[in-house]
Amino acid sequence: MDEIKDIAAAYGVYYNKVEDESSPVGYWVEHTAFTFVVDQDGNLRLVLPFGLEPPEIASDLRNLL
Repeated sequence: MDEIKDIAAAYGVYYNKVEDESSPVGYWVEHTAFTFVVDQDGNLRLVLPFGLEPPEIASDLRNLL
């Protein structure tokens, strides 16, 4: 769990477990709704906001290549 905490902090990711008996598993997870593109060296290259359409994502990824 410490590894997840460290990585989330490094990339500015928020997450929180919320106890809720109405959930089938007894809790929900609130979290950042971005997609992070990280290169093989662990460098953050791109942050894609929630709701982007596939052509927009493809265009952004092409710019990285």
